[in-house]
Amino acid sequence: MKTRAVILLITLLATVANVDAASVPTVESKGAFIKIVASAPLVDTPAELNPPLLLYIRKSAILSVSMTFAARSVNYDVAIATLGPDIEIRSSGATVSTADASKANSYRLSNEGSAASVKVYLYRFAKEANAMSFCDAVISNQDG
Repeated sequence: MKTRAVILLITLLATVANVDAASVPTVESKGAFIKIVASAPLVDTPAELNPPLLLYIRKSAILSVSMTFAARSVNYDVAIATLGPDIEIRSSGATVSTADASKANSYRLSNEGSAASVKVYLYRFAKEANAMSFCDAVISNQDG
């Protein structure tokens, strides 16, 4: 009976470690871009708040990488703010800008006649160490 309990405990600990490791997105440097590959989105989070599973960000477009502790949900949030041109999408004859058509976390800026959009990608982590390693990976790949 004790051996079964010990085997069950070891199996549970190994499963928790694997699930926790799989939830940390991988970050790679690809020339002028940073490639971020995330795991499957969380079920209890609205779809518009989940980060993309595959994201390429131009290194020069990253404005900031910040980490905050969300006390209400007991999570660490890493926000990556990027700046890019306001690309227009043509749909059935009407022109809609991506800043208007995208998620609630994008904002539109005007600078001397040209428009740009700021997008914020939010990644959630259960542990501070995972959030810090993700921030470090994004910042180190941006420099390299």
